[in-house]
Amino acid sequence: PHSEGTAAASADFERLFSSLCRAVNRDSGVLLLYTVLTASEGFAAYLSVRTDLDTILLPLLRTLYLKNTMPSRGGNPGRPTGEGASGVGSPVRPCTRSSLYIPPILLLLVSQDPSFGSDAFRRSFVEGVTWYAERKIERISLGSLMVLVMLRSVSHNLNDIRDNYLLENCCGVLCNLCP
Repeated sequence: PHSEGTAAASADFERLFSSLCRAVNRDSGVLLLYTVLTASEGFAAYLSVRTDLDTILLPLLRTLYLKNTMPSRGGNPGRPTGEGASGVGSPVRPCTRSSLYIPPILLLLVSQDPSFGSDAFRRSFVEGVTWYAERKIERISLGSLMVLVMLRSVSHNLNDIRDNYLLENCCGVLCNLCP
């Protein structure tokens, strides 16, 4: 009976993971992922052993990257410019504080697993990152892409937003990625 319950919970986590992967490109999906990850130790443990974390982390990295390419005025998030969620010219939603705070917090939570850093650089590779505008990226490790996006977020924060909390979370992710 106990193993059946474990199998049922595991299957539910699989469906939950699949649903979150589809929803994480929206602010509500990011908030839902944050809620589930912080409220359920079981789901956090389930997430830490997955080998396909790029399916949930890439939308977070893309969202953070696009939110950090938007101009801001007076330290407040500005109106969007650039490509949207599909990467084909659809508008980017306005930048809110939660859309800047939650992705780095989620990346920080995921990167706290001791094996995540080495796995992100050695085992998980991403092909064709079309939304990264500074240079063409055909193949990159998930860890290297995280470093690029985090450094860009730190730079945007230091130049435009000047928010200590956001800076601490981005630096925390970078520290977690160090060997």
